[in-house]
Amino acid sequence: GIKYRIIVCHVPFATKTLPPRDVDVDLFKYWCKLFGEHIKPDFILCAHKHIFRVSLPGDELDDRGQPCPVIIATGLETMGEVHSIGCAMTLEGDTLVAKYTDDQYVVRDEATVELKADHNK
Repeated sequence: GIKYRIIVCHVPFATKTLPPRDVDVDLFKYWCKLFGEHIKPDFILCAHKHIFRVSLPGDELDDRGQPCPVIIATGLETMGEVHSIGCAMTLEGDTLVAKYTDDQYVVRDEATVELKADHNK
């Protein structure tokens, strides 16, 4: 009866970090492997990087073998003023729509992700 499997973590452990913050890389690669084999998440929801984007397996932010899309759902935008960015998500069937919305309710970016996890294996 599980419809979606989601990992929620403040720090996006599955995506690339630059020195000196590139700690525990081998441990995080191991986590990605275990999560992919046993949990089979549809996506990982995280924050921390102050960017808003989706990292897909195999893209330039994936250097740890992430098992699924990573939704980095926070940000700051400074265009004359500082705006906090959050993420509103809609899940329907095999599709996730992430809308990155500022503190004035303006959608700053949007991403649609096709989910591929197979919970029956």
